[in-house]
Amino acid sequence: MMSFSRRRRRVAGDRQTELFDGSDQLTAAARERLADQATSRLRDPPSSLAAAARSERSGIAERRRRAIVAELVARPFQTYREIAAAVGLEPVEVGRRLNDLERGRRVEKGAIRDCGICGSRCLTWRALPNFSRL
Repeated sequence: MMSFSRRRRRVAGDRQTELFDGSDQLTAAARERLADQATSRLRDPPSSLAAAARSERSGIAERRRRAIVAELVARPFQTYREIAAAVGLEPVEVGRRLNDLERGRRVEKGAIRDCGICGSRCLTWRALPNFSRL
């Protein structure tokens, strides 16, 4: 059974969409349709759901995803903090968009190494070849 804190709801406008086939697994059609949409956790307040929807409607989330992919094409295997510093976003925002991009199969996780920003061992990311050109 999946923990409620780990479940995520996807945003389509201002309402949650039908995503599951009854087995708690995303259907293939839902995965394809919603892969790149901003998400909020089930236990997040309604303001988080509204913010995710607003971010998608305005195009901000997609612009940020494109900036992150472009940075990873230019310099693959960066940590989320390194990407944040390079593109001028807060690290938490980069982390959210990396999760969106990974679900959409536009980026993938790399090796763990020391981060050039914080010095801690951190996961690296790279753009997948089919999304290397925007």
